[in-house]
Amino acid sequence: HPTVLTVSPGYWRARESFEGLGFEIINVRTEQNAFSISEPILTEKAEETRPDLIYLSLPNNPTGAIFDPQAIISGVAEEMTVMIDLTLPCRDFDVGTLTGTLYESFKQRSNLFLVGSTSKSHETAEYRIGWAVCASAKDADDLRGENRSGISTFAIAEGIKRIAEPPMVLEKIDRSFSFLEAGAKGGKFKIVKPARSVRSSYVLLELLEPVASVRALLEKNGIHVMWGSDFGLTDKHIRLETIEYPNIQIFVEAINDASAGENSVSVPPA
Repeated sequence: HPTVLTVSPGYWRARESFEGLGFEIINVRTEQNAFSISEPILTEKAEETRPDLIYLSLPNNPTGAIFDPQAIISGVAEEMTVMIDLTLPCRDFDVGTLTGTLYESFKQRSNLFLVGSTSKSHETAEYRIGWAVCASAKDADDLRGENRSGISTFAIAEGIKRIAEPPMVLEKIDRSFSFLEAGAKGGKFKIVKPARSVRSSYVLLELLEPVASVRALLEKNGIHVMWGSDFGLTDKHIRLETIEYPNIQIFVEAINDASAGENSVSVPPA
């Protein structure tokens, strides 16, 4: 009965993958902490529950909350496996630099894995590639011996080429947040912004209107979102992807057009 300690809300697909592998999820709920991720709370929970694995996305998916990974890694027992997922792009830190810093700080520590992908930062999801940097050389040897993936050499070559380039989606993310910040002035929703957070490829919104009316409005306009009940919250929250900024513009315009009048807000042109 393996266990994995993670935060909620968090990356729902990782959660489902762990559950599919037989892991029991141990939640650290961040909503009660204004969606901020507290290093002391996490390390205390790890000491209390002794999980087999700690999994965290940096930045958090979908809140954009950030934390000090060194404090987490050094604050838990060394026999615990720690996986830090560095897939999501942002302007505030460089993934390559951070990965190198963490590797040097914890070199040869067993059971520490820094994982990533160019799927979101460079829009290479169709290649289905990612990587795991192991702090321990033995762990790296073990993973190589167990590797059964059938990734094409073309996909690997393309990934290596892209990883040497800066993220190509940051301007798209900025544009999406510009639409959302302007649209939030209409009073229909607000952007969830933890005290320590960054703009990334997902965003969490809190609805300020009755959920039923918003749901009916979105269905009327053919707009599909991920509702909070799908990832551990209530449906007063929704999760949006910010890379496809035209979709964000459509969402904002639909929400605010429903309140036509002196309170409606126009968003910047695409």
